[in-house]
Amino acid sequence: MNHAARLTIVGIILIIIIPITTTADETNDSNIITSGQYDKGYRYNIQGWVYIHIEGNPYERGYQYGYLASNEINDIFQRWIDFEYDRIKIFKLFKFRNPENLWSFFKSKTKNCFLKYIPDEYVEELKGLTDGLIEREIKIFDRNVEFDDILAFQFIQDIEYRCFKYPKKRFQPFRTLYFNIKQLASKDNDSHSGHCTAFIATGDATTNGEIVVAHSSIFPHYISQRCNFILDVQPLDGNRFLMTCPPGSLWSQEDWYQNENGIILTETELYPQGPWKKRGIPKGVRSRQAIQFSNNIDEVIDLLKEGNNGLIPNEWLIGDTKTGEVASIQLALVNKPIKRTLNGYYWSCSIPHDSRVHAELWGVPSFIFKIISKRMPQILTTKTAEKFIELGKQYYGIIDTNIAKKIMSTTPIYEKTTDCKITSSKLIDKMGLFVFMGRPDGEQWTPNDEEKKKFQSITELPTSGWLEVYPPQSTPVNIKNSNSYIADKKSKVLWKYETENAKNIDYSSSTVSDNIVYTAMSTGKILTLNTDSGALNWKDRLNEKITNSVTFKDLYFVGGENGLYAFEKNTGQIKWKQIVGHISCKPVIANNLVIAGCDDGNIYAFDVNSGKISWTKRFLESAKISEISKNNAYIGSGDSCYAFDIYNKEIIWEFKTNGKISASPKIHKECLYFGSWDGNLYALDSKEGDLKWIFNTGWGIVTTPAVSEDLIFVASNDNNFYAIDKNNGDLRWDFKCKSAIHSNPVVYGEYVFFGCDDGRFYALKKTNGDIAWSFTPGYYIKDDSLNYLTTPILSDPYIEDGVVYISAKGTIYALDAQTFEKPYTLLKKSSNDLFNIFIILVLLLITITIISIKLRKKQIAR
Repeated sequence: MNHAARLTIVGIILIIIIPITTTADETNDSNIITSGQYDKGYRYNIQGWVYIHIEGNPYERGYQYGYLASNEINDIFQRWIDFEYDRIKIFKLFKFRNPENLWSFFKSKTKNCFLKYIPDEYVEELKGLTDGLIEREIKIFDRNVEFDDILAFQFIQDIEYRCFKYPKKRFQPFRTLYFNIKQLASKDNDSHSGHCTAFIATGDATTNGEIVVAHSSIFPHYISQRCNFILDVQPLDGNRFLMTCPPGSLWSQEDWYQNENGIILTETELYPQGPWKKRGIPKGVRSRQAIQFSNNIDEVIDLLKEGNNGLIPNEWLIGDTKTGEVASIQLALVNKPIKRTLNGYYWSCSIPHDSRVHAELWGVPSFIFKIISKRMPQILTTKTAEKFIELGKQYYGIIDTNIAKKIMSTTPIYEKTTDCKITSSKLIDKMGLFVFMGRPDGEQWTPNDEEKKKFQSITELPTSGWLEVYPPQSTPVNIKNSNSYIADKKSKVLWKYETENAKNIDYSSSTVSDNIVYTAMSTGKILTLNTDSGALNWKDRLNEKITNSVTFKDLYFVGGENGLYAFEKNTGQIKWKQIVGHISCKPVIANNLVIAGCDDGNIYAFDVNSGKISWTKRFLESAKISEISKNNAYIGSGDSCYAFDIYNKEIIWEFKTNGKISASPKIHKECLYFGSWDGNLYALDSKEGDLKWIFNTGWGIVTTPAVSEDLIFVASNDNNFYAIDKNNGDLRWDFKCKSAIHSNPVVYGEYVFFGCDDGRFYALKKTNGDIAWSFTPGYYIKDDSLNYLTTPILSDPYIEDGVVYISAKGTIYALDAQTFEKPYTLLKKSSNDLFNIFIILVLLLITITIISIKLRKKQIAR
């Protein structure tokens, strides 16, 4: 064989055996835990919050807690010490010369005053927490953290009230009265506004007779912006329970609790502080015991009252979803009036409802208090209290979680609040709740110059939007930390359109038709923009929040919290509307019908042109609808996925999961894909509903999967993005983000696109998960502990003609996709061409070989 022939053969062999691309995992050198696991404990970042689960005996729970939350605990330590040193100004000059000296005082007082009242179980939990922090090398004042530090942290507010703010309350009632009146009269005082706002409703006050409860915290932002933990505790003894809290706390401190036996417990601090006694069990210990060991309202009340020391008086709101009963107990030192009902609405915001409690807190006999209150009627109410009363009457009989969001987002109820928590009987059945980080109306809080000067680590508190949360069903496996800090990587903004008065949580649903971008903002704004320049075509506004939208022929359909609207695409005029309730997913088009699912479980089919209702179908819970395939819609509702024949209006099959389905299923050829809050991605045969395979992630899946060739792409709340083999459910690759993912992935060209709660929009190579480019339109989570400082990318990307349309923080962006979609026919033709070239090369190789052999034989013959 001659030299040229040999080179040809070698070249062909190299083309066949050498891969075209290679991949490498990105390393993470950061010491920050974003998602992680220790023994049975685990944690995830999610939409401005941290969800952390601890489980086992007391010491094990504490160790898991300290280890997994070490960075955030270190942060809250520094904040509390700075905060208290600034607050206790009068003592600094002659007693506490530096923060370390003050902290030593807190430690000593806590140990002497409260340690003896803490059950052994919680002491062991604190010891484990201390050792977990030591393992993570957390230091305070340049030394290892100690048990006494962790103990003192649990009672900072108690020590401040006991030793500095209200030390005379025990024995000088007239001095107390003088102090209270003087404080109330002060123009700068805001104490009367209380430290929380809350309400609870049940029976004939609510839509379905279920319990609905809401609570917002009020506390200085330097501390409260760090209180973004949802702690899930599964003890060996007692109930599994959830609470919101600052990192490292054994009790809520914000006082929001719910347990697996249907008990909800929350409170607001009453004003003013009344008399208290030295001996007694602190509020935090009593509330933790109440939620862990109570199975009914009577048990809760008994544990709250037992050993009450009167320090930090509260009105506790209690609900039992097993019976539908709710209760209120105003817990002062002496007076403890209780009211209970199966039908009603109780509100709470610092004002006692009982005159005896009022008189006790003011430190005077009841008859004197009556005289004072006539002269000073402002002590009997606040603007917040009056608004609660007004809204209670306005919404009585129709209160649900959506109405609760409206109530807690109404001025002046939301003023000075830093978060919101809402739950209901239906949610508590699965231990679920809604949470909102920041002020519930969406406005961002920004520190002033004086606050920045006082506290160098203070930041803004951007709002992160409403988040629905359910605990994981079982202990996840193989939880990994995120990739290290990812800066913007090669992103290209073609144009952007900024809306007015935008907030951190404002985002949109976009679609493109005839070179126009149709965008429906979550705020109710509707915009149409030129695809080339972003210039405004027309705009409108609905007086409601918008969920999703779709175009069809000459109409643009927009779903909102009140119903469905059909706009004429060219003029922006509303052609028709149907007020049917909160639209829960993107409407779909089939057989000249637009089909929409609602939060109440109803599905409506409207005539595209007239809006007339063609048919309806009722499911038990919020309905999420797939695209229509062969006259079948696939619907996620509650824990089940249904195949529904839209022609015969019949359910063909039902497939039940172990968690709520929160996103529309994806139909591809003969297979159906969907995720659930049980953490599983399911692949079913679409005809019969038979299970083909399951892929388990670490937490709930609330996005619709995307399909490309032989891969399924799915995002999970476990902070991971997955590529799964379509045929067998095996993992091909995964990408680790710094927070959960609520944006539906879209495949286009060579990349898969999605937004993340960590504040980044990602374009990943679909073959191996490498980052092609990323984009950060607002706040984003870095390699530090400030995981509340983010702009969650909740917008689903829409991609056409090489342009990605997304939105965040009230701005619509057109980004260069940096890839193009190849038509299937072109791909098929290219594949055929490559195959033909390969055949030709093989034939050429065979021909050269034959010729070489013949030439060789001739040479031998000669």
